[in-house]
Amino acid sequence: MENLLRCSKCGQYKNPSEFIKDKNTTRGYVYMCKPCWNEYYEEPKRKDKRRAYQRERNKKLYSKNRDEILKKAREKNKQDPEAQMFRMYKYKYGLTREDYIKLMENQGGSCAICGNKFSESIKAHVDHCHTTDVVRGLLCGACNRGIGLLKEDPKIFQSAADYLYLH
Repeated sequence: MENLLRCSKCGQYKNPSEFIKDKNTTRGYVYMCKPCWNEYYEEPKRKDKRRAYQRERNKKLYSKNRDEILKKAREKNKQDPEAQMFRMYKYKYGLTREDYIKLMENQGGSCAICGNKFSESIKAHVDHCHTTDVVRGLLCGACNRGIGLLKEDPKIFQSAADYLYLH
């Protein structure tokens, strides 16, 4: 145990050669062994560099093969036209296709506010809270815009209802 140094991260005693020299410390070496040091300090840097490299590589590949990639995407969208919409719902709200179908069934295929049936001309919009991104239900476009224009504030809604009843 005499010339061994203890690593502050893994707690093992190791030879000084397994530590990075540092004249600014009292013992002359950093307090973590090389493997722990690399894991703690260097690996995140490598990951960032690797991500940046992959992004650049993907950009180059995309620019070279743009037409082919877009052609495949169009073919995929022809096979399942709603796939892109569901990918966006999954990305933005965490809403899967199955969740969407359940919502639609629970609401009887109609708007949760006005009750209009969804069709080719009346599309279903995913209503969500803009602060928490929690999905509340499916609305027609007019009701969805109305909620947005009234700033999602129940007091404003009540005031608007009172106004309509008054006049």
